[in-house]
Amino acid sequence: MLIVTSLPAPLPGLRWTYATTGVLLVLAPLLPLITTNMVLVQAVNYGLLGAVILGVGLYNHRLLVGTLGPMDNTEVSADA
Repeated sequence: MLIVTSLPAPLPGLRWTYATTGVLLVLAPLLPLITTNMVLVQAVNYGLLGAVILGVGLYNHRLLVGTLGPMDNTEVSADA
């Protein structure tokens, strides 16, 4: 589904992101059937888990900054 939705994406970066995510979501579960190297399987799975956590964190940060706005210099500095 992500591969199909990547075609009408408005930005080229989003097309690559959706398409890569779709391919990884299809190939990662099939990796244990392709190779017997469990270190590679675990590295790919933990790498994907880290990428998902990073993506969710960046999305939440972007959402909070968009909602609350960036902090002013007077809010950050301890001198004021």
